[in-house]
Amino acid sequence: MKPPIHQCVIGHTFCHKCKSILEKCPTCQAEIQNTRNYAVEEVAYSLKLPSSTTEKTNGEVTAFSKIVTCPTVNCYDTYDIQTIGNHFKEKHMDFFHWNNFTIKNVYSYFNIDVLVRYGKTYIVLFDYNDTLFGICICSISGDDDCQYEVKLTTDEGKFSILSTGQKIVPFDENEHCFKCLAGACKNDDHKYRLVRKPIFKHMPTKLNRDSVNRTFNYKSLNYVVNIIDSRKVFLKELTMKRDKVFRHMYECPICKDYMLPPIHQCLSGHILCHVCKEKVEKCPSCEGKIDATRNYILEDASENVEIPCQFKSERCRVRAGVKRIASHEADCPFKSKKLCVVPEEQIE
Repeated sequence: MKPPIHQCVIGHTFCHKCKSILEKCPTCQAEIQNTRNYAVEEVAYSLKLPSSTTEKTNGEVTAFSKIVTCPTVNCYDTYDIQTIGNHFKEKHMDFFHWNNFTIKNVYSYFNIDVLVRYGKTYIVLFDYNDTLFGICICSISGDDDCQYEVKLTTDEGKFSILSTGQKIVPFDENEHCFKCLAGACKNDDHKYRLVRKPIFKHMPTKLNRDSVNRTFNYKSLNYVVNIIDSRKVFLKELTMKRDKVFRHMYECPICKDYMLPPIHQCLSGHILCHVCKEKVEKCPSCEGKIDATRNYILEDASENVEIPCQFKSERCRVRAGVKRIASHEADCPFKSKKLCVVPEEQIE
């Protein structure tokens, strides 16, 4: 069902299309007025999923085949771009990495590396100028659904700078030639063969060298580069958003406690818990009449929906239905305790 979502005056739900053809509720034969289910509508709006590149391509990665010259400065071997990982393992092993890698002493690191992660191969360009460090990670499979992060740290590891959510770009031999960066390219077709600055300009990640140096007190710096699967990031963000929506959905707008069955509504569609229903005569949201209308969808889902403990930030990992989570949170061992600072002997 898509918003607007309607209910009969008792609390049974149906879609907007069916409302236009119904005279009475098909479940209980009750009257149908203009009662909405705003709580469920909010969930529908909040958890709307965008179409992803993976869905559009059915999860397939399109690999293109092209013969290239080795991008390292002193090697002129030619091979299919899809075999660059094998070539680096055989000829340039010091610059071949699995999963993630660390580069020490970034003050002068100027190189091209190959990284294999999640079964996919990436080309990593490092460059710098008088003011900036630059990094570019390229996918040899065209558009990629991953991101990368760069962490700068010292050998002591006490402090770090983390740059996350960096975009991976499709590899283009014409634009990502390390020989062009080094001024050693002999390919007349490469547009940056004689002018290297545009390559650095287009690098997604740039870090101010002076700011970094002052932050770390000019100590030796290390790069830690890691590829992040965007789908996992998306699912994590979706879970956090869903938890927030569900928690809000079962929070009584009046007393802010969890709403347990029976869950009531005014005739317009605003919800409230059964305790508050007995205390108010009109809906505090719209001044609408409060009768016997229930929200059966929320009631039925209250034990199936999982809500994380509100003390999750304190390392509590309990997730449960509304009734159980309400009971758990009252005695959660991670619950922050506010201690009285007044000496006991001073309390009358």
